[in-house]
Amino acid sequence: MMRTQEKHLEALNASIEKSREEIDALAAALKKLPEEGGQGSTNGKWTALRQRLDEVGAQSGKVVKGLTSEIERHPLVGGIAAFGAGFTIATLLFKRGKGDSER
Repeated sequence: MMRTQEKHLEALNASIEKSREEIDALAAALKKLPEEGGQGSTNGKWTALRQRLDEVGAQSGKVVKGLTSEIERHPLVGGIAAFGAGFTIATLLFKRGKGDSER
């Protein structure tokens, strides 16, 4: 029983990590847009960004549906995952707020 929950938690953590990497990639792409202002077609860049956001949105919808079904089957793991996600978000926000004040 415990091994199954550990496996589900590991899969959940891997999914969250993959989503975090995709969000970081999108953030990096958004930061580059103003820097590249006059280069190339900005309309094409916005279209590519919109397509990528749509892809990530569709994929995140699948992840959320999968997480919902896993949480329904294993509520304890869901609680642990919620704590971990909240802790991760709080850590990221704290680092972001700390970095903004250093500028």
